[in-house]
Amino acid sequence: MSVRGGSPGPGCRGRRVSGGCQRRKGRRLPLHFLGKFKEITKQAEHLKAKVHARVKHPFHIVKDLFCYRRVHYKGLAKNTPQMRTLFALANLVIAKRALLA
Repeated sequence: MSVRGGSPGPGCRGRRVSGGCQRRKGRRLPLHFLGKFKEITKQAEHLKAKVHARVKHPFHIVKDLFCYRRVHYKGLAKNTPQMRTLFALANLVIAKRALLA
């Protein structure tokens, strides 16, 4: 399963996501219909949710803590270094929280 940008959540209908779409509890097939695959399905959904949360956290920090919700410059050459700097700072914030906890 590879981690890519985009929406691995419920709105990925019609898109090709290598790890499969994450399903909401009410939307996935009831576990009693799966029989012997119930435990494997539970573990797979849990892994997908874990990866989703791990990937989404830096975006949350960049958007809310640094108030960066839109692109400020035209062109990738100007925006890419700024985004890399913001995500590097987000990684530092996450590391700081983990060290101080």
